[in-house]
Amino acid sequence: MILLLAGRHLDPKLFDRLAAEVENLFFCYVITREPTRDFERNFAKWATELRSIKNETELETFILARFDRAKAELSNRFADAMGRLTLGSLQLYRFQYVLAKLTQQVDLLAYGETEGTRWLGNYVSGGFEIEHIFPQTPTAEAAAEFGPISDPEIVQRLGNLVLVEKSINTSLGNRPYSEKGPVYQQSKLLLTRALSERPKVGANTRIDRAVASIEPFAEWNESSLNLRQHSLVTLARAVWGLPERAVRPLVT
Repeated sequence: MILLLAGRHLDPKLFDRLAAEVENLFFCYVITREPTRDFERNFAKWATELRSIKNETELETFILARFDRAKAELSNRFADAMGRLTLGSLQLYRFQYVLAKLTQQVDLLAYGETEGTRWLGNYVSGGFEIEHIFPQTPTAEAAAEFGPISDPEIVQRLGNLVLVEKSINTSLGNRPYSEKGPVYQQSKLLLTRALSERPKVGANTRIDRAVASIEPFAEWNESSLNLRQHSLVTLARAVWGLPERAVRPLVT
């Protein structure tokens, strides 16, 4: 990546900051299907500026002017893309990345940086699988409990998917949500546990605040799924650092 090469002279801490911002912006371009030639042209221009940056203040000014501005311009498109996201609309490894980042964010808010929460690889390849809350091949009981379906892609939508441990996923099978709910509580992933019941660990603790905006669902149907997808879009804005409102593009 041209920007990382341009910033290789930076202090390791500043380089890590740059790398995180490059990752976030690149994902925003991917999810919004920004033409490759457009953002590569921007990267080439920005690389020239980046080579002259020497300290944290200069880097933060650069990030604000280039990365934050670019993400603000993409804000509405990002929300629309995440709101329509399905398992088939991205390569599997990228979709796993999305779920992993969302799940990691909630754990970081609740527990801070630990060996378990610091590394995204723990969520991507740490023994977790993608679980369909409403099953792909539901039993008659699960289908009846879920109710009418108006969206043919409903099963594959982001709102219907969650990361769970492989051992837990095996036990979930094609059962209805009323039977899956208690099983989700066995997961160590807070976003997964919060699906069916909001954790109660005291008043105004870090865990309470981490899940305050995540609504648990007593029932699982198309309406619940749509509400969860909307909630995950809000969470995604925080993960990838996008504002609530877009700004008009700035000619560079």
